Amino acid sequence: MRETSEHRGSAMASVLRALSLIAQIGLSVLCPILLLILLGVWLDGKFGNGHHWFLFAGILIGIYSAYRGTWLLIRKNFLKEDGQGKDAGETGPGDGNG
Repeated sequence: MRETSEHRGSAMASVLRALSLIAQIGLSVLCPILLLILLGVWLDGKFGNGHHWFLFAGILIGIYSAYRGTWLLIRKNFLKEDGQGKDAGETGPGDGNG
């Protein structure tokens, strides 16, 4: 019966780790996009002349930074699970190799 209780504890830890990763991914997508859109709207109101160039730039930069942050977060978590270090040879966005 002791193994069953340890197995349950391990399964619960795995579920909590997965839920934590899902929450982190959601925040790493939402925050940069939302903050940069708000910054773009504010800059358009302050310096804009009827065009929404700052908003457009905020959307593009926000999407890129959300994509990059999410990629790095996922890569870090999967490398940690596989037991691989930083020298795993994998590349991604912004690493200079694709």
